Amino acid sequence: IISEGKGGIVQGDENEDGSRGKRGKVSLPSESVSIAGEELPPYMQSLISSLFVSNDKVCAECISPRDVYSDLKTFVEKLNNPNQQYKVYEFPVPNNAQLASGLFYGRQVHMSMMNHFFNTVVHVKLSPLMAMVSGCPGAGKSTLVHQSLHHFRNRCGLTIEGKFHKFSQQDSVLAYAFDSFFAKLTESSNSVFDSMRHRIKDSIGLDSALFEAIPNLLMFLQQGSTKDITPIFGGIMSNRFEHKLCRLINAISSDEHPLILFLDDLQWADQTTLDLLWMLMLDPSITHFGLLGCYRDNEVDDSHPLMDKLRVIQGRGVNLTTIHVGPIERESVNDLVSDALCLPPRLTRPLSSVVYQKAGGVILFVVRFLKSLKEDGLLYFSMTSRRWMWDLVEIKSKRVSDDVVRHTTLQMNVLPAPIKKGLMSAACLGPSFDAAVLKLAIDDGDFDIDSFLETCKDGGFIE
Repeated sequence: IISEGKGGIVQGDENEDGSRGKRGKVSLPSESVSIAGEELPPYMQSLISSLFVSNDKVCAECISPRDVYSDLKTFVEKLNNPNQQYKVYEFPVPNNAQLASGLFYGRQVHMSMMNHFFNTVVHVKLSPLMAMVSGCPGAGKSTLVHQSLHHFRNRCGLTIEGKFHKFSQQDSVLAYAFDSFFAKLTESSNSVFDSMRHRIKDSIGLDSALFEAIPNLLMFLQQGSTKDITPIFGGIMSNRFEHKLCRLINAISSDEHPLILFLDDLQWADQTTLDLLWMLMLDPSITHFGLLGCYRDNEVDDSHPLMDKLRVIQGRGVNLTTIHVGPIERESVNDLVSDALCLPPRLTRPLSSVVYQKAGGVILFVVRFLKSLKEDGLLYFSMTSRRWMWDLVEIKSKRVSDDVVRHTTLQMNVLPAPIKKGLMSAACLGPSFDAAVLKLAIDDGDFDIDSFLETCKDGGFIE
């Protein structure tokens, strides 16, 4: 291998038999290493740097032409991958470890099952369809679903999303989810939904029990305003309401705009909501509709109300697709680390093996463990070699919690006092909150709402 640098020539050693030696002999000054490949993508910079460093204990002891060819081939595959949304050329030198968005590490089978479910909802005019995604906390269930729903919406699909909490008010989650859905439709002012308005009016009429729980539905129908209506997000479930809600879903879903109702953390769903889901799934008049749910399997056993209801629904002939999301494999963790650090997979394998042992393949743990390594200075970007480096010995001795709640709590404990105060106030406002309302609730002139939101998003505490 012969390449020119700004101060000399790099030429590979040859053995007596003409074969290449373990490493190329470097005759250019060390300071030019940081200049070589200055305009190249980070991945290429890292690869070139690894060829120059002769005493790098992190890298493999031998870099052969075959290794370099394999690394270059991986780089080309990343560029040609339509799912690779990471902009490799964005920064000559990345200032932070970045995870590629839109990539599904070790989730190809899960994605295939999700896509099959969505395709059936879109193309097959059947009774309501149902899919359940289960897994331990931090396995990436919700992330997998949200990425899948993004592709579904790109195909003109509609989504209504709700998330249960351990202390959610009974039946408030569904009311809030539908109200948020119609609020977005009202703001869009899209004439495409005119036919939906007519279907809803014909289906539920104007004197509806739904308007009290879903005031934005009335706004959407353009029959008045919510000025004289006070939202009631609890205690409004009745047989009449449940019947009207089934008719409303039937009116929303159509051949042009199929509908997915996504409910997260179903392990905390109340019995009234579970009964309503049972009614939805057994209503033969509803078509182009799918119910997608997520739950933590470590909090649900065979006697849990959710499992009882799912067995009843299956017993009535409803086809239930089950998708279990477990820890990802060791090689998938290496792919993730490779993308995060813009390094060839061959170079990150020693680090990713330790990360896999510490985090157990749980994606939430893997990502936060990498972030903690950077914060502790064990993972750092070297301006000299223009690549990420790490202290493998210290990383091996680092302890990590194996419990999601404890792990998250430890992460929160090191946050600045204003950020912790903001999180406590935000938790009191419910699963979703308005930034302006949060600022008023805190009533502190020194509280920086923009800094709070940025910090919490970066830490994964809010979405």
